[in-house]
Amino acid sequence: MLRLVVLSFLLFFSQISYSGEIENSLFNFLQKTNVREGTIPVLKSVKLKGLSNIKSWSWPNFSNYPSRISLIATASSGQKYYVPIVISWQARNAVVAMKNIRWGVEILQDDLKEVSNVDISNTGSDWFKTKQEVIDYKAMSPVNKGSVLFYSKVKKLPAVKRGQMVKYVSQLSGIRVERVVKAMNDAFIGDLVRVKVKNSRQLMTGKVLSKGIVLAGATM
Repeated sequence: MLRLVVLSFLLFFSQISYSGEIENSLFNFLQKTNVREGTIPVLKSVKLKGLSNIKSWSWPNFSNYPSRISLIATASSGQKYYVPIVISWQARNAVVAMKNIRWGVEILQDDLKEVSNVDISNTGSDWFKTKQEVIDYKAMSPVNKGSVLFYSKVKKLPAVKRGQMVKYVSQLSGIRVERVVKAMNDAFIGDLVRVKVKNSRQLMTGKVLSKGIVLAGATM
């Protein structure tokens, strides 16, 4: 009877130890993985019951950043198991709002801060990593204080806006000539824009060099 109890205890202890080895291999796999660049998958829960002789782990095909997914565990025999896990996708670097930002409002640098290891689970688009990336954008939906700023939530503002007075720069015999003209359409950096001299019907074209600056001589 005593021998049976001892054998049962040893069997139970070996199962705990073996389960621990599998769990450690899973943790190592998640720490070394780079399945989603710029993120760290943090394990929240897993069911390891029924697994044995696990040789390797792999990801299934998936999109976005799901919090629930089934990893593929491959045993030494070649048999594969689908292991459901719950994870948190932590962005290594991200930009979050320091206050509520209304729809249609230009996003300012002072409205934002850079953070590390923030949860972006169950999202489906790329996010801003640094404040420097968020220049000349406006919110296309409300952004709540403390939330991560995603590209899908914003829209790039044009460098030149229709009706705006801009500098029209030309080079004449090595001399830089500037005059103020009116932009007739929205345009981004590198785009062509139509401009008009004040109190004139004459239309000219130019290439947007930077915010409010147009280079003369380009053709549509």
